[in-house]
Amino acid sequence: MRVPYLLSLIATLSPRGTVQGINNAKRAYVKKYGPGSYKPVIPVTYWSFRFMIGFGVLASVLAAAGCG
Repeated sequence: MRVPYLLSLIATLSPRGTVQGINNAKRAYVKKYGPGSYKPVIPVTYWSFRFMIGFGVLASVLAAAGCG
């Protein structure tokens, strides 16, 4: 399922905003700040988010079990 304008709305708070990809952002940072490594560590971000959601679900289940 595709929701039009959702990514730009989330990223820029505007339905017509521009969202840069990682490679485009890296080029802009190199141009502005000089050479360096500006790419985020994608696997760490990916798995940290999954663990955060998992712990939240676990906490919710434990809270529900404690109430009942």
